[in-house]
Amino acid sequence: NSDGYSDRIYVGDMDGQVWRIDFDIDGNTGASDFATGGVIADLASTASWGERRKFYYPPVPALFSDAELGNFIALGIGSGHRANPLGTTGKLIDDRFYMIKDHDVFTVPTTYTAITESDLLDVTATLQPTTANLLANEGWMIDLRENEKIITKALALDNRFFFNSYIPGSSGDVTCDPAGGVGQGRSWIVGIGTGTNARNGEPIDEDGDGDWDFVEDGDSVCSHRCAETNSPFPPEPIMVFVEPDTEEGATCDGMAQVATVIGSEVINPDLCTKPVQTYWRQLEPTDPLTTTIWDEDVPSL
Repeated sequence: NSDGYSDRIYVGDMDGQVWRIDFDIDGNTGASDFATGGVIADLASTASWGERRKFYYPPVPALFSDAELGNFIALGIGSGHRANPLGTTGKLIDDRFYMIKDHDVFTVPTTYTAITESDLLDVTATLQPTTANLLANEGWMIDLRENEKIITKALALDNRFFFNSYIPGSSGDVTCDPAGGVGQGRSWIVGIGTGTNARNGEPIDEDGDGDWDFVEDGDSVCSHRCAETNSPFPPEPIMVFVEPDTEEGATCDGMAQVATVIGSEVINPDLCTKPVQTYWRQLEPTDPLTTTIWDEDVPSL
């Protein structure tokens, strides 16, 4: 409502839950009704070690709008026990990356209902999830490889989630050599609405059965959704907009080519866009507290 105060926050916790907190700055009568909130996703359990997921990083919200899939805030978040990156034999956690739908975009929900994994579409090995299946579920999830964990906050840009993961080396690889047995990092780029491939190239499905074919490392989950990074423990991805090239035959034809920078490595996500500040609504710059609004031609996330 443009009063200079935050209206809402999303938080992930160490119990594998996602919270939504709404603030009532103008209508509250005191501490008792200043804020309302609750758990909107419960994605872990203490029933087994494999289900004890933890969220070390906050969810990234993206305002998603699609003629077929609808309008909602897409929350991207991945689990991973960063305090124990190598994992513990016999107590490995089955970590995942999730997209959770929040349909109350501009309103406070009347109740805060927790989504569970049974409400999500598993797109781990699905090449092309149907629109009907995506609409019937409250988001999607990708089941990572054994002992693989998300180690960075996700980033949302141009209908894609960007995030990094880490796969530790096997226990037999651990030596006194600091360069040995460190494991492998992976860079992921997936579509926000579907969780499917959003990297360079096309998904591999030579037999036409609708599922990812196995790639060289035997990993059908990754396919063209992810790639190994030079750094075994990659930092958070950063987006860099290259100055537009207006010459004839330029890759982005006058628009900015976007590069994903991960540490000292540059990955090309095959993305051309216009570098603009994006707002769900924007105020006159002369007075940040005015209510004068104008529309700006900015593609939604």
